[in-house]
Amino acid sequence: MTGEVTPGRAMERYLAPGELVIDGTRRHLVVVDSALAVWLVTTALGLAVGSAGARHPGFYLGQIGAAVCLAGAAFLGCRIWQWWMARYVFTDQRVLLIEGILSRRVNGLPLKSVMDTTYSRSIGGRLRGYGDLELNLSGRPGLRKLTALPRPDAIYQLVLRLINSDKVKQPISTSPDAGVPGGGNAGDTTAPLPRLRPPRHPADRRAA
Repeated sequence: MTGEVTPGRAMERYLAPGELVIDGTRRHLVVVDSALAVWLVTTALGLAVGSAGARHPGFYLGQIGAAVCLAGAAFLGCRIWQWWMARYVFTDQRVLLIEGILSRRVNGLPLKSVMDTTYSRSIGGRLRGYGDLELNLSGRPGLRKLTALPRPDAIYQLVLRLINSDKVKQPISTSPDAGVPGGGNAGDTTAPLPRLRPPRHPADRRAA
């Protein structure tokens, strides 16, 4: 299960003016493996306790077994619901983690703060199709590691492109004595290139 989501109005409420959503994804379904294991154990335990109720009718083992099975199922359902509601959103300016069931929490990281990335995939991740991406920052707290990403190769390339494009957009300041022909003012997105004189025609040279 890839966990890919389509950007919609539910995401737009968390965006800044002019911010564009590039991609959105849930975590890989591997994050509910522990809850699935708990559900299997509680179901087996509940059935074992319930089956013993016929031999010991005075201990209400059937009701206890049913309660254990329901508790395990409720725990699994809650974890699946949390997985379904949480998602990573990649915009042209930030990386967002949106999570929460009843109350929502949005943790954002501006791309201009990311210096580099660390991409890792375990053996299980290679077999099941997920990976982790750590964002290396310049001493700032916040969202640093994107865990259990589906389509990890594609998302890794996407983040690299967003980081590089954000750095290209940053202003380039030039000093008056920098020696750059035709230098622009500070705050220009790109420094203008020096103008090249067109080659003179041989007839013009003889006329000179």
